[in-house]
Amino acid sequence: MPRIKVTGYLDTDDLDPEHVDTSHEMGLSTAGYEHMIGADGSRGLGLDDVEFQIED
Repeated sequence: MPRIKVTGYLDTDDLDPEHVDTSHEMGLSTAGYEHMIGADGSRGLGLDDVEFQIED
């Protein structure tokens, strides 16, 4: 079954300062990543300019 790649942007103005780490390649601190994803991986990300692309 193919996968769907989802690409979007997070506006850092909408994040708590302790959740942003511009020195990390991901742009989020560990606390920010955990906040965005949630403990069970089910939290919505609230992305802007979302794009979907099907991949094999």
